[in-house]
Amino acid sequence: HLPQGPVVGGWYKILDRLIPGTTKVVAVKKMVLDQGAFAPCFLGCFLGITGAMNGLSVEENWSKVRQ
Repeated sequence: HLPQGPVVGGWYKILDRLIPGTTKVVAVKKMVLDQGAFAPCFLGCFLGITGAMNGLSVEENWSKVRQ
């Protein structure tokens, strides 16, 4: 299994340092940063690594990521 738990947990710690507080506005700012910056990068890396571990070529992997 891939270490997604520690990666995501570390990201949330970084978010807490970048955007401190507990208000609804802070939560929305964190969500926008998470979904706009981290999630696409994490998903691309996750799918790429998973495909490589399953023996896909770069072309096959890229095709699956685009789908």
